[in-house]
Amino acid sequence: MKKLLNLFRLILRRKLFLTFLAWAAFISLAGWVWVALGWWLLGKLWWHELVVPHSVLATVRTMLFIILWTGVVLSFFMLWSHYNYKRYFIKGHRQHKPLEDQVPPLHWNEATFDPMDLKFEIKT
Repeated sequence: MKKLLNLFRLILRRKLFLTFLAWAAFISLAGWVWVALGWWLLGKLWWHELVVPHSVLATVRTMLFIILWTGVVLSFFMLWSHYNYKRYFIKGHRQHKPLEDQVPPLHWNEATFDPMDLKFEIKT
């Protein structure tokens, strides 16, 4: 029952992560659409003075390549985390040793020095 509950919690965490990732991608995409729309409108208004068409196409291609490359890197990280989860986390290879319950008490000694007698005593 505990394993099933832990698995359910893990699935909920992943769903939450994937929901966050989807919203981040949607907001990012919407932002890029607004920026592209703004540049397109500027290009329509001041076509010859401001925007050179082949430069805009090169920028769009570069942005698409960056988005594609981000997807490749993200998928690699997701596969790597799944591999580590299966290989190490489930089997418990990376667990610390349990802490000791009883700690031995510290033994204190008191040292005194009398400068007049030049005596040095240690009392336990």
